[in-house]
Amino acid sequence: MMLLRVTMAASYTATLWLSVLGLTYLLFKILTTSYAKRTSALRWLPGPKSTSFILGNSGVIRTCTTDILNEWLNAFGPTFSTTGFLQRKELFVIDHKALAFICNQPLMFSKPPFLTNVARSLVGDGLLTVEGLVHRKQRKVINPAFSLANIRELVPIMNTHAQDLKKIWLETVSKSTSGPVEIEVSEWLNRAALNIIGDAGFGYQFNALYDSSNELAVAFHDLQSTFSMVDLQGVLTMFFPILGKLPTARSKLVARSKATMARIGMRMIENKKAETEKLGEIDPGSLGKDLLSVLIRSNMNENPAEKLDDEAVLAVIATFILGGHETVATATSWGLYALAKAPSVQSKLRAELLALPFDAPGMEELNSLPYLDNVVKEVLRLHAPVPMTRRMPLQDTMIPLAIPVVNKEGQEVHEIFPERYENLPDAVSEVPSLYGGTLSFNAGGRGCIGWRMAVLEVKALLFALVRTFEFNIDPELQIGVKAVLAARPVVVGEEEKGPQLPLRVSLHRPLQT
Repeated sequence: MMLLRVTMAASYTATLWLSVLGLTYLLFKILTTSYAKRTSALRWLPGPKSTSFILGNSGVIRTCTTDILNEWLNAFGPTFSTTGFLQRKELFVIDHKALAFICNQPLMFSKPPFLTNVARSLVGDGLLTVEGLVHRKQRKVINPAFSLANIRELVPIMNTHAQDLKKIWLETVSKSTSGPVEIEVSEWLNRAALNIIGDAGFGYQFNALYDSSNELAVAFHDLQSTFSMVDLQGVLTMFFPILGKLPTARSKLVARSKATMARIGMRMIENKKAETEKLGEIDPGSLGKDLLSVLIRSNMNENPAEKLDDEAVLAVIATFILGGHETVATATSWGLYALAKAPSVQSKLRAELLALPFDAPGMEELNSLPYLDNVVKEVLRLHAPVPMTRRMPLQDTMIPLAIPVVNKEGQEVHEIFPERYENLPDAVSEVPSLYGGTLSFNAGGRGCIGWRMAVLEVKALLFALVRTFEFNIDPELQIGVKAVLAARPVVVGEEEKGPQLPLRVSLHRPLQT
């Protein structure tokens, strides 16, 4: 009884202090932002009206609703002002010349501290969070893991897990005697993508398609779930990370999850080091091709001053899990959604995929399919898993702008139309891009290091699934977006259930001739 009283008292005290700190911070920000709003150079720019004193336009932007963003673009052009947290003015840029300038100046534009705090609490000091020379050092050591030669070795792993998912769906759909079966595809794709990054990333078996109890998967899921909670503590912790140390239910869950991830991650690192030291000289060809194995070997060959310590390698593991499955699963989910809404595109893609006489294509075969490539580019244009990013100038800066260009593509710009990539205008080359003329993978010095692998994962999943199944969607169903770590699909009216994408799935039956 005494222990219970002490625990309750500590929890009450923590909540009280959190409330006091929150109110103090709000009062301080009200005074400072009131002044800043009246003096900001951005106050002269056009832009949407603020919809909330606390969140400004951030609540609307977080939904990533294409219709709203297009409405703003049509009303204000590619460069305008929005309102951020507690009425702070922010610059919203889509102008391609401005984007090229910002992306190519990573030492001048960094992530804002609150965004870095969120990422650091998830993955530690890895590529997502470090800046400047530290970022360059990490990227140099990690680069060999994402070479084309190494990614080629990982494609069979992608195919294996894509085929596993296909078999599970095939078993479900084959039992139906009443037409298509509704499958919530986003959760299944999340599991398949987790299996791929576990196997290809670390030689680790999550077995997520058959078992949801893996302790590393559970720890990472629990950690992610804490960032979908939009409450006072969550908001304040972004700006004051020390608040995450208070003994609240959230902080305890975060601590348990990170401890599990660190324990398993360090075991992976130690095993890979031992394997490299044991087999490196005897039989180099037998060494693992997974990303972590290649990273460990690259790190061991570095000049001592350039080597990453174990904490940095641990952060890389967490970054691989986060960036290697959440975004891939989200992109593939949106891909199936777009194909379900465009049956003619789906049929044309299936015809190209069926023209290959085998189920497990290599990297060259996947990259030799032009329509599949165009479909993936179009999906990432329409439904980017990370539709926007934030940057903060580290000094006063003049950002160049291009002359606005009227879009001549018409209504189809908002619909899936893979054929557009067959004859792109020259102006697309002016857009800073790693793939498809978009910023789906960012660009410049902060461009996604694993973009080639991610594209191949999406292609491998679509190849396995679209060859075998036909996808449709209930025309009465409305699909929206919930953006936490990625812009995932949700059913409108059922947002409290989290990410969902129910599609009607049936076996593809070739027309009889």
